Amino acid sequence: MARQIPLMDQVNDVWAKHKANGHEGLKVLDKCINRLAKSGDWDALSRFVVLAHRSNNTASKVKRILRVAFGDKLKFKLDKNHATGGRFTLGWKGDEGIALGNSYSFITKAIQQGLAWDDKGFLKSLNDVLPEKEKAIVVVDDKAKKAKADRLAKFLASLKEEGFNVGEVLAMAQAEVAKNTVAQPPRMVA
Repeated sequence: MARQIPLMDQVNDVWAKHKANGHEGLKVLDKCINRLAKSGDWDALSRFVVLAHRSNNTASKVKRILRVAFGDKLKFKLDKNHATGGRFTLGWKGDEGIALGNSYSFITKAIQQGLAWDDKGFLKSLNDVLPEKEKAIVVVDDKAKKAKADRLAKFLASLKEEGFNVGEVLAMAQAEVAKNTVAQPPRMVA
């Protein structure tokens, strides 16, 4: 019986030679995703994503595959203090476990067909199964307004130091905002 290589070692090995075998990379990514879905073990998938971030043009491809697997439920953040170099956070509230989305079968079919995870045709076809992005909820509170005002004040002060007339710059900016903002008609209530 062949010795089974730990998943974390498989992740590191795939990234050491990922350009040589993208199909093997997709298989390892699939194992990482399934480990998370079945047992809640985030580490191997986190390590895979961290290594993707370190590679050119790779992180966005891996993120697209993760969106097919989980929708917008997961958010990833690099974290040098974490053992894997990054961490996931759940993008929703509740105690339910991580469940694979219905479109994940698309990825398992790609593995069966021998496709590589970075194959252009495969990545292009992901667009057909990607879930629509959930609209972000933006909370504008006094703290957020103050932070933006402070940032704008610093920027305007730097313009003034450079010799610009801040009043003219603001007037031009306000005109540009007005030109590019579409006013919503009032809703009619029955």
